[in-house]
Amino acid sequence: MAATTTLFLSLFLLFLARAQSQTRPTPAAPPPASDFCNGIFLSYTYTGGSPTTPKDDPGGSSSHQRSEVGLYQNVALKLKEAILYGVSLEDIKKELFNEVEQESEKLAQKFEENILDATKNYEKVVVDKKEIEGLPFTTLALAAETAISKGYDNVNAGPWIITLDGPIYRSVMQHAHNRSLREDIYCAYVSRASEGPLNNTPIIERILELRLEKAKLLGHVNYAEL
Repeated sequence: MAATTTLFLSLFLLFLARAQSQTRPTPAAPPPASDFCNGIFLSYTYTGGSPTTPKDDPGGSSSHQRSEVGLYQNVALKLKEAILYGVSLEDIKKELFNEVEQESEKLAQKFEENILDATKNYEKVVVDKKEIEGLPFTTLALAAETAISKGYDNVNAGPWIITLDGPIYRSVMQHAHNRSLREDIYCAYVSRASEGPLNNTPIIERILELRLEKAKLLGHVNYAEL
């Protein structure tokens, strides 16, 4: 509650300062250095003038209103962000909120780690060059280097190892003539970390539970309302 009060106080002081600045008299415009002003892009003779205020300028009022609307929207956004971070919660709820946030961050990190590990663990050994027709030379070279690193010999005639690393995956999906190969690689890519010790399904379920708990702590029915 203290943080929310401070935020509203800052907002009030901001509007007060703006109101005071608008009521100050506008200083007179200084005269030009000489009666004639010849620039690169224009030439004119100064004969006199008076300062223009937003009230005198037909476009000034609407411009000022747009500025105020933008300010209100920005403040409203900041307030919403502060509320979503739990600044208005009571001590007990705020402690629970922080625990939910910390666990969510750990689960999100674990989720990404499982995806990376599953990507590195996958490999498809291809021994028939016809299965990889259409792949560029650079992709074949990467697949051959991977096979060498795994202890395979005779890489000039195969085998080749297809992985889910970005460059190889995109190349297979774009250039491989073999429909079955594209299907295998695609299915493996979109189902990474969905089974075995790297299964992300329990992590996803727990993240959904934490999101619901977070929403209820903030006074909402579900996470979609945030």
